[in-house]
Amino acid sequence: ATSAPGDGAEQTGDATPTPAPAPAPSSNLDPIIADIEAAYREGQEALADNDLAAYAEAQDRLQQAIQRAVDAQPEGGSVTLDSETGDVSTSTEQP
Repeated sequence: ATSAPGDGAEQTGDATPTPAPAPAPSSNLDPIIADIEAAYREGQEALADNDLAAYAEAQDRLQQAIQRAVDAQPEGGSVTLDSETGDVSTSTEQP
């Protein structure tokens, strides 16, 4: 296979194109990640207080924040929420 100039692939010795590296996640994910962590934490606190209405509201905010993070990720990226710690991580690894 060959690549056209400027198509984001580089030619290697075995004629297999090497894809261009994925762009680094932008800093606009930082406030979204903070929103995810806060909504998760608030939901856990509401559950501990047996406040199901507050839990449902926190879950709605969590779902919206996760969707914003997914939308902000480049293609092939991922967003992971650790259910034990509430920590969020992102990845831009290509499959």
